[in-house]
Amino acid sequence: MTELEKMERAKMYINKLANGIDPISDEEMPEDAVLNQVRLSRCFFYVETLLDGVIARERRAMEPKKPRRKDLPLFSLTPEQKQQVALSQEPLSISRFAAAVNAVADLETMQKLKATDLTAWLVRKGLLQESIRNDKRYKDPSPAGKAMGITSEWKDSFSGGHYLHILYSREVQDFLLDNLETIVTEMQGEDAQDSSSAD
Repeated sequence: MTELEKMERAKMYINKLANGIDPISDEEMPEDAVLNQVRLSRCFFYVETLLDGVIARERRAMEPKKPRRKDLPLFSLTPEQKQQVALSQEPLSISRFAAAVNAVADLETMQKLKATDLTAWLVRKGLLQESIRNDKRYKDPSPAGKAMGITSEWKDSFSGGHYLHILYSREVQDFLLDNLETIVTEMQGEDAQDSSSAD
């Protein structure tokens, strides 16, 4: 008998005692029985509550732990899954594109595709460029990116500031989807280099 089974049996005995039942014979105890006193019954109920907590912790400890997100395999899609991605004929943001791609993947078994990895890769490919405005760094389309169909416009934020809203045409969406494996492996390799240099 395991420790958990012993605790569960002990809880069953305590529960019966708390309810005025002899745990051996399963018969109701006489009212004048020592173990059937109200004060003892309250004590048994209290002990049962404590055992409930211990048993619950023991069960959680026995459950297999889910792997941490960063320990999961890299993001990937099968050719069939790629065909299921709901690309937009209208230009959309990189976060909406990433969401559409993630929607067809099994994210329980792999890492999530991050919009920041997509934009970082586009910078590496020269389709986005990093600029500074009012001491703030931001990304905007390069001439090559504009030629492919990346557009941008300044918009007002809720906080009263401004942000650059970038949209990606269907051609760019197709380009990103076609190069998905390259994007994931290149950006993962860059993350690994950053981690090793930090060590």
